[in-house]
Amino acid sequence: MKVAYSPTKIRRNAGTYNLANLIFEQGDRALPLFHTRSEVLTRGQFELMVRCLASQFSDCVSPGERVVMALDDSPILSASFLACVSIGAIPTIINPRLNVTQVEYICKDCDAKTLIVENARVCDFLHSTQITNLVSRNRTSWDVPNVPSLESMLLNGTPYWDDFHKAYPESPCYLQYTSGSTGEFKGVVHSIKNTIWFCCLFADNHLNVGESDLIYSVPKMFFGYGMGNSLLFPLFTGAAAVLDAEWPTPQRVVANFQKFSPTILFSVPSMYHTLREHVGLFVNKVRIAFSAGSPLPMAEFEFWRNKGVEICDGIGSTEVGHVYLSNMPGKARANRTGKPLTGYECKLLDEQGQVVKDIGEMGVLLVKGPGVSKGYWNHPKKTEQCFKDGWYRTGDLFTKDREGFYEYHGREDDKFKVKGRWVVPVFAERLITEKFASVREAVLVQSTQDHDGLRPTLFLSLQPGISVDLASLEQQVTSYLSGRMESHSFPRKVIWIDTMPRNANGKLDRKMLASRAQTTS
Repeated sequence: MKVAYSPTKIRRNAGTYNLANLIFEQGDRALPLFHTRSEVLTRGQFELMVRCLASQFSDCVSPGERVVMALDDSPILSASFLACVSIGAIPTIINPRLNVTQVEYICKDCDAKTLIVENARVCDFLHSTQITNLVSRNRTSWDVPNVPSLESMLLNGTPYWDDFHKAYPESPCYLQYTSGSTGEFKGVVHSIKNTIWFCCLFADNHLNVGESDLIYSVPKMFFGYGMGNSLLFPLFTGAAAVLDAEWPTPQRVVANFQKFSPTILFSVPSMYHTLREHVGLFVNKVRIAFSAGSPLPMAEFEFWRNKGVEICDGIGSTEVGHVYLSNMPGKARANRTGKPLTGYECKLLDEQGQVVKDIGEMGVLLVKGPGVSKGYWNHPKKTEQCFKDGWYRTGDLFTKDREGFYEYHGREDDKFKVKGRWVVPVFAERLITEKFASVREAVLVQSTQDHDGLRPTLFLSLQPGISVDLASLEQQVTSYLSGRMESHSFPRKVIWIDTMPRNANGKLDRKMLASRAQTTS
């Protein structure tokens, strides 16, 4: 039996609700909810954890206050998040591996009063913030006196606490911090209403997730992608999820798959590639293998499909809560991100802001639907730029084919002009990675020279463990591109690099590559 709460029951500003309370009203408390290396936690046991923590949090955190959580994935992180929601606080889960400066920025940006962390390494900046409550995950991870722990709060909490703070369905409920492709952290505001909708439209309607499913998400909960997969979808559909505090190395992913045998795998293209040698583990085991975070290369799709595993590609964003454009399980296509989910509208705009009407014409994607956020916390100008009349401007470039499938062509801020003509980097990048199996990543960026102005520079990295003659491979790559690219977009320089730079959220840092291209010109 599905336990998903119907979003149609919540009308705009008609009555008040609490997201945690709505979740606890649904489903069988005996159902398993979270699988870890050491235990299986039922829905009922998890609910008691939430109530105990909420009873403790309510003594020191007021409704509306922001709470920053820099914790590894675990049931106690999930319970802390929902406990904050229960008392009307506004929690946000961030990457526990962020450096001190980044954590400080986020705490100041949302004016957080409470910070929950794994260890004491962030204490240095507390004097410069409004943090009044510092909480550790457990007593053994802390060497600062008089700091309460979540473990002690669980022991001292009241399991039958029931004072849920209710608010209007479109009021801020929690934040998700994203740095997108710009590197600038922004807190996306999510409400009860849009959360229930994006869970319903993707997990329930599109993937048909239910009680018989066990979800394993490679992306962690500090990503919008991972938070939906590991926390929200299980709570709303009756499914269970695997939670692992360890970082998802290929070896760890394989070990977890062998131990838990999940039916749904959420991952990213790079991880699917590293798991190729273990493909036999997944055949006839996973009901759904889903990929997001970056475009799924055709070669990756075809490799897995030929082995008996269909990978469904899709795209989502923190600003929409989760996936809004996706292939349909059982009908996935290579090199296509898919079609809009039922409940969402998509349109493409050209450089003049007009709707693209011609098949195959490129434009920036805008999405509209009930999962779309109202904007960014404390960033009104950025909100005005990206959110308008219910539409969110994604910044992603797409074309649409005759059958309504969308194909990804990179970011609008990735493209650049050479001699007055546009260069779309993903075109060259895709040509290279689909043709040359030894090339792991190809990135085309702009650089300048005093005597000839803007020009493209190509960065290449090899697959791990590959040993090749770089000069020979470079010649093959440029020869292959020469007959397939217009002269203005052809790379004038090729630079080999061990690994591509990425920001704190794992996004490719093109600006850093462009800066390096300048210094090596």
